Amino acid sequence: MTTTLRRQALFGLLGLLLLAGVIRLFEYTTTPEPAQNRDELAWAWTGQSLIETGTPSSWSYLPAYPSVGVQPTFDGTYMPYVHDWFDSPPLFALLVGATAMAAGETTPQSVTPGVVRILPILLSLVTLCLLFFLTRAVVGDRWAWLAAVLFAFSPWMVETSHLVEAESLLAPMLLGALLLMVDGRERTRPQLIGLLAICLLAPLVKLVGVAIGISVAALLLLQRRWKPAVLAATATVPGPLLYVVYGMAINGSLFWAVMRAQANRHGTFPVAAWEFLGSLRASLGDFVPLHDPFWYVGLLAVAAVALFWWDRRADLIVVPVAVYVAVMAATGPDRTGELVYDAGWYRITVYPLLFAAVAVIVSRLWETRRLILRNSPPVPAAWSERDRS
Repeated sequence: MTTTLRRQALFGLLGLLLLAGVIRLFEYTTTPEPAQNRDELAWAWTGQSLIETGTPSSWSYLPAYPSVGVQPTFDGTYMPYVHDWFDSPPLFALLVGATAMAAGETTPQSVTPGVVRILPILLSLVTLCLLFFLTRAVVGDRWAWLAAVLFAFSPWMVETSHLVEAESLLAPMLLGALLLMVDGRERTRPQLIGLLAICLLAPLVKLVGVAIGISVAALLLLQRRWKPAVLAATATVPGPLLYVVYGMAINGSLFWAVMRAQANRHGTFPVAAWEFLGSLRASLGDFVPLHDPFWYVGLLAVAAVALFWWDRRADLIVVPVAVYVAVMAATGPDRTGELVYDAGWYRITVYPLLFAAVAVIVSRLWETRRLILRNSPPVPAAWSERDRS
């Protein structure tokens, strides 16, 4: 296969995207139940208010907000409503709010899952496409199909594609950044600009997006590309700073109070690391367990790649997973004392790379099998005749 996909392969990929989209649309408005995860409303309401008034308003349970009202939802539930909402950066909220408003949902009470959940489903399909191309660059065409098919039809990936969470945007941003680094593509000006733009914007989606810029810089350092590495690290810094400027411009004192409240939720390094990596309570929402065994299979695959098959292209899988785990361990919340499940959507960002790691392991085992068969001594004819008798 040449550097571009053959026509048959292109049609195959389009067909896979179509099937994956159809599966993701099945019961997407009710899985999970809207009452189990209200984050979709938080993002949509914030985006709506930013677009209409220039200031963010949404629901929040953080104690930092001095004045709390109530806002009815589409299903009659009342949520604590605050003005100058600073729970998260605004970029993903703007996308969700714009999606709702484009469909005519212009007030908080009019926002419905049937509209806003379309956005993460589309982002999941973009992630699927980027995963195919990245795995193809790392380990070849056959195994790219394996990773893509597993991702497309994984019940856990179908379920998480219904979650309106910022990680659904961070995932394709991470894969896009890694694709721009394949075979030194970032050395050309347009690709380098695209790479630096992702590093800049990722923290404005969610602050853990700094992991993307750190991953890019680390990968470039491993490749001894010193100048692009410095540029990537430098481009990562303005994102959090812009978030601070955004908060200070709207309500500085409240912004810092919310940041302190968020910091108080963070757990110790081992607790946060365990909740992200190993917790069996990962969920789609409160009391909605994800029941996701593939996460652990994928982590083992990443570890095996790092220990036994780490090469220049495998860096694109191992390094981002390691960096993201470290960032989550350093910043993740401690929810062990709460009567809720751990937020499984925190894993969405790196989940596609676990499918790529599994494809790498299968390809290496297949190649090992071929080498064993090729180098094994032939079976004597007399033994073959005796075995037949």
